Amino acid sequence: AALHPETLSLVVADVVDTGKNARIIRFAGANGYLPPFEAGQYINIFTEIDGVRTSRPYRISSSPRQRAYYEITVARTAEGFVSDYMIDKVQIGDRFSTNGPAGVFRYQPVFHGRKSLYLAGGSGITPFMSMIREVLEAALDRDIVLLYGSRTPEAALYHEELAAYAEKYPNFK
Repeated sequence: AALHPETLSLVVADVVDTGKNARIIRFAGANGYLPPFEAGQYINIFTEIDGVRTSRPYRISSSPRQRAYYEITVARTAEGFVSDYMIDKVQIGDRFSTNGPAGVFRYQPVFHGRKSLYLAGGSGITPFMSMIREVLEAALDRDIVLLYGSRTPEAALYHEELAAYAEKYPNFK
């Protein structure tokens, strides 16, 4: 319970417009603490929009090795009640209640082999970003091949970062 409280109070520390109908939102712990997580896990964000209390799960895309913030990426969806709010209204300093990190879809170096194939589409890249960042930033002895699809090349989230990784790291393709 001390490491993973039932609810977390997070504050928006940064908002980045990707130019791809999506925003990257970074949350810091309102009290300075963020529970540890495993690459691939998610947080469930609670919010109130026009008098409606709701929640949505968002995969953490930041590396578990950096502890300053949780990064999520929110992509606009057709008639997206929460995604539209997160993209159009959320600002630095806004506070949210969350729970997590949670989820069993995660990178586990003890169980996963040395070679990995990741298949992602659209905003489904987010858990893989966390996994890729962890492996590459920690210089782990792992080979990763990522197959990532998007509607258009211009809409590919994190494309520039992934291309830079592929150029810099021989174990990432």
